[in-house]
Amino acid sequence: MSDPREQPEPPPDAPAPAEAVPPPPPHLEGWDEDLYQATAAVLVEPERARSAWLGVGCLIVSVVLFALSIAYYDRLATLAFILPVLFLHEAGHFVGMRLFGYRNVRMFFIPFFGAAVSGRKHAAPAWQQVVVLLLGPLPGLALALALQVTARPSQDIWLGDLIVWLVVLNGLNLLPIVPLDGGRVVDVLFFARRPWPAVALRVLAAGALMAAAYLTWGLTTRFESGVLALMGALVLAGAPLQFRRARLQRAFGHNPLALPGRLEEIGDAQRRELFGWAALLHPLDRDPISLAADMRNLHEQMVSRRPGTVASLALLGLYLAGFAAAFGALWLSASDTRERRDAQIAALIASFDRTAVVVHELREASPKTPPARLAALREERSTRWEGLLAEWRRAPVKVRQQALNALHHRAEEEMRAREPRGWAGQKIVSELARDLGMRPGSGPGS
Repeated sequence: MSDPREQPEPPPDAPAPAEAVPPPPPHLEGWDEDLYQATAAVLVEPERARSAWLGVGCLIVSVVLFALSIAYYDRLATLAFILPVLFLHEAGHFVGMRLFGYRNVRMFFIPFFGAAVSGRKHAAPAWQQVVVLLLGPLPGLALALALQVTARPSQDIWLGDLIVWLVVLNGLNLLPIVPLDGGRVVDVLFFARRPWPAVALRVLAAGALMAAAYLTWGLTTRFESGVLALMGALVLAGAPLQFRRARLQRAFGHNPLALPGRLEEIGDAQRRELFGWAALLHPLDRDPISLAADMRNLHEQMVSRRPGTVASLALLGLYLAGFAAAFGALWLSASDTRERRDAQIAALIASFDRTAVVVHELREASPKTPPARLAALREERSTRWEGLLAEWRRAPVKVRQQALNALHHRAEEEMRAREPRGWAGQKIVSELARDLGMRPGSGPGS
């Protein structure tokens, strides 16, 4: 008689017994195994790589549309500065994303707004996110400072204008206002796991944008002010979403499920636990694609590494260095411009004085002056006067006006001192102003 505890051997071609399905997580009531299997299949699908030619085509089309939008409201000269400055800014983001392994990186311009770079890297460390954000404004600010130190241009020439545009566009982008790069840097470093401070940052940013729209309503076009107001409204509307995201980061940032850093390395038991939390936090999402996105987001909150104290201080130092470069470039630009204008004003006044000597001599000539001498003086006066007008017209308008004002004030001081040449000088200044189509004592420097 055989032992009843012995089981007969299964035939060789018999199917293997089905693996036991782990029980659902205790925090989730009910379990839809079919939905889980469909979601798991979507979760492990690799992200499709987009065509590089499609990205180039989108960039070209967006640049054309952006150029048309700017040219409609402003001069083409402004567009000549904005396009390269924005391209350099976004190229920094683009290179940073490619270096850190972001996928589907694309650069595009947004008509009436600016430009942007999109890309995706799952669970990118916070320090990489900050570096990518800073690689936008910092290269432009460093270039502006280097050009100002080496070339020392004034703001009256195209290189000086380019430096100002580099500083203004990139420096403003460093302001701690969401959605600017500076606001996102501050958010990642300090507010990522603090819900209420994160919301407060966005409320303050929205208020600043709307205040700027109100204050610039009569100074710029209504469209530009409307863009600022719209940005403020969008930032305010996104505050609840950021609050929820910060709460998730605070709750799951310590990685309570001990998940590995890569989605592909998650075991079935951990994947089921992650699915249970995603379904619990998003009960209305019953589509596998939506639930897979929720699982990716939740996994990202758990495994994304925060920078340590030393790394945070280093990144904060880079952020503040951008402001230092901006202020340094502007200060040097203003100083060099002031020095150059002072030198130009002095040269114009010296040229005027040389011409005034001949004019005075001609007007003070006595009746006994030989006709040949009078003719020579008139010819020299005419030649010098034409040369004086040509030299003044080559100078920038602000420099001309300041030099004219300085001559006007000097003549007034001489008249108050009852010096005879004060009256003559004032008359010559009036003649110069008339021939230049300007008015002494007005405008800059008056």
